[in-house]
Amino acid sequence: MQRIQILSNQVNPDGQDRADILWRSSEASNSNIASFINSLSESGIDLNSDYEQLHRWSVENPQRFWMAVWDFCGAIGSRGNRILTEDGDMMNARFFPDSEFNFAENCLRKRDPNETCLIYRSESGADRLVSYEELHRLVSDVAITLRTDGVRKGDRVCGVVSNSPEAVVCMLATLSLGAIWSSVSPDFGESAIVDRFAQIRPKVLFYSNDYSNKGKRYTVSDKIQKVIDSLSNLLPEGSSRLIAVSLDCLGAYCSRRTNSLPLNFEPTNFNDPAFIMFSSGTTGKPKCIVHRHGSLLQLMKEHQLHCDIKPNDRVFYYTTTTWMMWNWLVASLASRATVMLFEGNPFYPSSNTLFEFAADYKCSFFGVSAKYIDSLRSDSQFISPPRNIESIRTIASTGSPLIPESFDFVYSKIKADVNLASICGGTDILSCFMLGCPIKPVKRGFVQCRGLGMDVRIFDPATGASLISEKGELVCCSPFPSQPIGFWGDDLQKSMYRRTYFSEWKNVWKHGDYCMIDSDGHVFVYGRSDATLNPGGVRVGTAEIYRAVETLPFIKESICCGVEKTLGEESVALFVVLREGTSVLTDDMRNTIKSAIGAATSRHHVPSLIEQVRDIPRTKSGKIVEVAVKNVLKGMSVANLIPSLDNPESLQEFKRFM
Repeated sequence: MQRIQILSNQVNPDGQDRADILWRSSEASNSNIASFINSLSESGIDLNSDYEQLHRWSVENPQRFWMAVWDFCGAIGSRGNRILTEDGDMMNARFFPDSEFNFAENCLRKRDPNETCLIYRSESGADRLVSYEELHRLVSDVAITLRTDGVRKGDRVCGVVSNSPEAVVCMLATLSLGAIWSSVSPDFGESAIVDRFAQIRPKVLFYSNDYSNKGKRYTVSDKIQKVIDSLSNLLPEGSSRLIAVSLDCLGAYCSRRTNSLPLNFEPTNFNDPAFIMFSSGTTGKPKCIVHRHGSLLQLMKEHQLHCDIKPNDRVFYYTTTTWMMWNWLVASLASRATVMLFEGNPFYPSSNTLFEFAADYKCSFFGVSAKYIDSLRSDSQFISPPRNIESIRTIASTGSPLIPESFDFVYSKIKADVNLASICGGTDILSCFMLGCPIKPVKRGFVQCRGLGMDVRIFDPATGASLISEKGELVCCSPFPSQPIGFWGDDLQKSMYRRTYFSEWKNVWKHGDYCMIDSDGHVFVYGRSDATLNPGGVRVGTAEIYRAVETLPFIKESICCGVEKTLGEESVALFVVLREGTSVLTDDMRNTIKSAIGAATSRHHVPSLIEQVRDIPRTKSGKIVEVAVKNVLKGMSVANLIPSLDNPESLQEFKRFM
């Protein structure tokens, strides 16, 4: 592979001029996606090895495309005769409605018994490698014990669990029975856990007694007992008690088995529920988003075609069990990859901690959040990875838009020869709308492509017209396999589901991102459309402001939101955290910030209020929460937001700006 020289001109996200090309693959012909295109060519579909032609064909021919993906990715199951029904109705469309397809069965596909499946590293202990034979045996033990305890298809099994092999085992065991898995990390507060799990009434709760962060071990036994007490009053029908199992005692739990039985996978349909994921809860009680077993086919497509993951590749994503990226990571087992799990703080004991893990085990795919990369960029102690990370072919980033300067940082300070894949999707779809592509160039600041089979477009917010090289709402206009089944507890008409995604345009999924697609099919993400500002009647993406501000040497990070100057008239308020060594925000700094924003964007972006704060509110998965700050400034209650935040105390400081 070769890297094209980074040029100095500023990226133009409006797509009027070319953006910088930072990388091209010289090994594209050896990629999985090239093999996939060749396999289509053999069946008479000539795409000239062009990704955009392939994408267009995939959305125009969904039945042929997803059938080809099933075959190429080696999905295990019986797909039946029908590929897609009711394709004109996104909410009720079904892929492979006559199939048998089980998420866990695909993840536990037959491998060499001694082949490593999981690699686990924790701050507080020695590394642990789990073979296929051990993983299969552990899943079998837990699954059979759960069945003995009365867990059946459709029952809910929950986890308050660290990112460990035992968590993976419990998830796969649950899915093997056709039961539904849902999890959060043990750093969640009691009320945040109960707010989520009380809605779905689990029959079994697995839990970790403690977790590590920055070299400290935190015991959560008392909190877990309170959670157990709360959930015990809300058991599903037919349950006499909540079964609560510590991961530390998983072996003892399974030792009650009286005989050794093989692992049998419950026959599940492609569209049967497998996971319940939760929204962040920043606008009320967290929504329970139900995902199907068939979401795995979407993930296999992403892993093999977009991420070029091959058998025995070692795949890492820094995540907790709360974030959908944990499900995404574990799903790479279905592509015969080895999953790398890390428990702890990514900057402890140094900013090279994750790179050391990658180097030790020759990681192929290295995934982190945009916030992680931005933090490295602002860390004066970080110079470059201290050891050889030549094995890494792809660095992925998600969670928020990766700003152009962070693209520069990755190629200049981390690895020059790498496919930097900014990926965007989310909990709502348990997958990606836009992501990487090994046969397309990387443009500075852009996501490489729209996902195959994903009919992604940009709509004018006012007219619904489809746009190219102009900002607008990200939408999807055709059904896809990882589209959620709906919300747990919704009515028969799926009113909440319809209101959340389909209320703006008929039969069109509105995702809530503010984006632009250029003429080459690359995507520029400006941020969440619900965080889009409207000063002077001009729509402004918050990411545009962050990009301009956070390149300044005295700024560590920032958050902005709209505030009403007068009724119906909005202005921009910006709050900044200064870098270490800079104690006070001065008027000269404010003027520098205004000049930087005005020069990089427009006069409409320039804040009318710029103030200093000590910390910025963020969710457990690290996303900053503009709506929380906006609500505080408006004097609204933020009680419902507190359980969702990693640092709720940060909101107190914003009250002085009301």
